[in-house]
Amino acid sequence: MVITMKGSKRSKGFKDSRCSHFQSGTVSPTQPEEASQIHDEGNRHMNVSIEKKREEAIKRMQMLGIFRETIRQFKDEDCVSISEPPHGAFYWAQGEDLKRIKQFEKEHNALVFVVIRSYTNAGKIDSMLFVSDNPEEWWMERTNLMFGMTPAYLHCFDAPNRSGVSIIGIARTAGSGLCLTYCFPGDPNVS
Repeated sequence: MVITMKGSKRSKGFKDSRCSHFQSGTVSPTQPEEASQIHDEGNRHMNVSIEKKREEAIKRMQMLGIFRETIRQFKDEDCVSISEPPHGAFYWAQGEDLKRIKQFEKEHNALVFVVIRSYTNAGKIDSMLFVSDNPEEWWMERTNLMFGMTPAYLHCFDAPNRSGVSIIGIARTAGSGLCLTYCFPGDPNVS
């Protein structure tokens, strides 16, 4: 199943004029050597520090062209923001939204850096973009960001049994926010 935004056509991702900084090459993914350096800093089974995950999250936020103040708030105040439709305006995650984020982070030893709220043909969905505890995959995830793709945890409000990690397509909005363009369920049993 591919989920698309109501009333929108499938986007080509970041290869459009809205995200010219990707095409200019001002931000590039780091090579696999960096992942092995991070991984070698400790025991193979040891978790990656929150500081390393935060550094990685900030790199991704910069690659995505997220509003600078939103990045600063994440970096300095530990605030996760939700990009709300239709223009992608950012609002701090609070209450139940923040509880869901913290629960996901705890269960998956991950760091959520931004949430994209969407109203789709499958209902209301929050896509949590996160940095995993697998630094050997970080360089590939940054590379995929250049093409408008990233793994995310999808919380499906109207069908909680469909919630899970998925590969999603994202695009930047006019307000320097983000919007979901498509997703592929990570669970093969989801139809």
